[in-house]
Amino acid sequence: MSTNDDVVTYTLDCCGLSCPMPIVKIGQILQKMKVGDLLDISADDLAFEDDMRAFIGQINQEIVKMDKHGENVHVIIKKIC
Repeated sequence: MSTNDDVVTYTLDCCGLSCPMPIVKIGQILQKMKVGDLLDISADDLAFEDDMRAFIGQINQEIVKMDKHGENVHVIIKKIC
């Protein structure tokens, strides 16, 4: 798990995008990221939360935080490999 010393390196606003575009955009940014970098994502697609969990599990990265407020989902992921 991450520490409080971690600083968000990238942010991505996927609000208004529907599946599969949030995952596509996350994949593109992950390719640019270095190990230890954090990506802060906002999305409002109804399938995003489940899609995110499945995607991160497939690519072996870490979900540091996931909050849901109504339809809005906020996720911070850490590149670990």
